[in-house]
Amino acid sequence: MNETRKIEKRKMMGPITILMAMTAVMMIVAAIIMASCTTVDSTVGYTTGQNNETAEKTAEDVSVTTSGKSVWMADTTAVRNYTINVQTAYTARGRMISLTGIYELKVDGNNVVSYLPYFGRAYRTTFGIGSPLDFQSQTMNYRQERTKKNITRIDFDTRNEDDRIHYHIEVTDDGHATIDVTSMYRERIRFDGDMEINL
Repeated sequence: MNETRKIEKRKMMGPITILMAMTAVMMIVAAIIMASCTTVDSTVGYTTGQNNETAEKTAEDVSVTTSGKSVWMADTTAVRNYTINVQTAYTARGRMISLTGIYELKVDGNNVVSYLPYFGRAYRTTFGIGSPLDFQSQTMNYRQERTKKNITRIDFDTRNEDDRIHYHIEVTDDGHATIDVTSMYRERIRFDGDMEINL
């Protein structure tokens, strides 16, 4: 009789053991899924899984750091803190000028520091020496949008002491930037360079 009970008990324990094993496996899988949904991505600095739309947008808005410098990447619509280091100027008459000095356009929030040379014709006489594109001021009418694949366009106006100036910037995802500068009293000029996000 005891032997029969032992056999029946073993028969009942088989399905229970399998059920317990399956439950344990499901709990482990659930724990792994939950852990992966709440891990912090150290390269981006946000918690994934809480708001997928926000996480995806933040991933798009982050620059990539190479050689200690943060390089422009993708649609950085939330970023208004960058520097464009220029190497080449193109005059309105088509002349290309390689620049040997350090020239840059820096945007920091609503502030702009333009340290660019100028080659071209002025439509009215102005006083002072040096480049009319060498000044510090505030940005106005700042707009930034994604226009087509791999291109982000930035437009803003600003003023120096005697002129109103418009900057039109196009940036590819790898950081190559072109700056078209137009003003009320001078011929337009264009610059080529590379953009870096200021950390």
